[in-house]
Amino acid sequence: MADDNRYDAIRKRHEVQAGKLGMDVDNVTRGQPPPPVRRSPLGMYLLVIAILALVAGTAVLLFHGRDAEPDKSPETDAPAGDAVGGEKAVQAKWLVMVYVDGDNNLDPFAMQNLADMESAGSSDKVKIAVLLDRAAGKEWSTARRFLVVKPAAGGKHSWDPSLKTCQDIGEANMGDPATLSAFVDWATRNYPAEKKMLVLWNHGGGWREVVAEAVKAAAAAGGTKDAVVADAAVSMLERGICWDDSNGGDFLETREIRQALESKGKFSIIGCDACLMGMVEVAYEWRNLADFFVASEELEPGPGWPWAAVLKGLRANPDQAAETLGAGIVTQFGAYYENRNQVTLSAIRLSKVEGVAKSLDTVSRLLIRKIKESGKQEQVSLHRPEIAGYPHNSPQFVDVESLMQSWEAADGLGEDWVKAVKDVRTMRAGCVVANYSHPELGGRGLSIFPGGRDMQFYNRNVVLFAKDTRWDEMLNL
Repeated sequence: MADDNRYDAIRKRHEVQAGKLGMDVDNVTRGQPPPPVRRSPLGMYLLVIAILALVAGTAVLLFHGRDAEPDKSPETDAPAGDAVGGEKAVQAKWLVMVYVDGDNNLDPFAMQNLADMESAGSSDKVKIAVLLDRAAGKEWSTARRFLVVKPAAGGKHSWDPSLKTCQDIGEANMGDPATLSAFVDWATRNYPAEKKMLVLWNHGGGWREVVAEAVKAAAAAGGTKDAVVADAAVSMLERGICWDDSNGGDFLETREIRQALESKGKFSIIGCDACLMGMVEVAYEWRNLADFFVASEELEPGPGWPWAAVLKGLRANPDQAAETLGAGIVTQFGAYYENRNQVTLSAIRLSKVEGVAKSLDTVSRLLIRKIKESGKQEQVSLHRPEIAGYPHNSPQFVDVESLMQSWEAADGLGEDWVKAVKDVRTMRAGCVVANYSHPELGGRGLSIFPGGRDMQFYNRNVVLFAKDTRWDEMLNL
């Protein structure tokens, strides 16, 4: 961890951005600790939970449908000297960029996923570029950016700085949007492609602010999952994705990601290999960055996405459309974890998210009026037991479709109410391209914040969705 001054500076930066300098952030409490799973936001506290809180590119997968015939031309592995040594870069079909923040308790899973990526390797048509920052105390603890290639002669791995496609850039703060911006610039400059995809890899927690003093890793349960232990003291406002332990627990806010990427050109897919990012609030924040968004409503197991299958499928058919690729990631993820883990994953068409937001705004306005007129809060509770929530063991967010089904069945609210709720369901259905959910989780592709303990953080200074709709006003009734 950084020294106290550095930690305080990071804390103050996030407080300033949230417009909350006068708030006593040291006394905010949460729910129960999460189970030993992987990419939960960062840890837990004595009395409190901290599991919650892409970018972009064109995609990654395969086995869901076919918008184009597979490329029949011979596939050539990318040599270990491709591009970054001064040679003129040749345009590929795809550039897959993976922002791997392993500077925390996910370091073992980072190396596991990189080995999976290496088993596929880059080709002349598919380039896989990675920025990897490792945790302190490992074989090396700095950040390296490199092209993923199959192991070279002599067993050299892609992250070996003796290869000219790998550069050690020293310690990098993965929670700084400037680091993300620089990585995307480096990758697109050295490996130009017709389509690009960016995946943020680490802990995630949706839109929300998570309060935690420190998070320390326990032994991985069974070698496959994290066990995260919370400190007793609570002190730092946190929200978003990609926490960096070597930099005072700094992290990327959803709006910082938007600001870092909005000048980079449109990506085909934004992906989050992390927990709890599959939210209306996150999709709305990033709706203009990419065509599709792939993320999970629920917690995600330690091993994350099945990277070997994802990238081998992309190499086998680099002409896939972005929609096919995004849906394929979902299909492959579901097949990988079926009958083993309670997981969700969905692919979202970002051009349709604004319609979802507008329909939710209409419902919010109508509900505000009806509650003021008749006080029917109970019929439209956001916390009924039949409504699917995430994390499933201690819900902080709710599934939009499940919530609307409950609201549609509410008595005595009139035909205008039923129509407004059905409009939300229609918009959601048009937005979700593909969805996988364990049968017990009831996920339908997008979650939303239902109010509760964190309402003081859910405001127009933090969340664009709250700024542009009346959802937050409805929650405050």
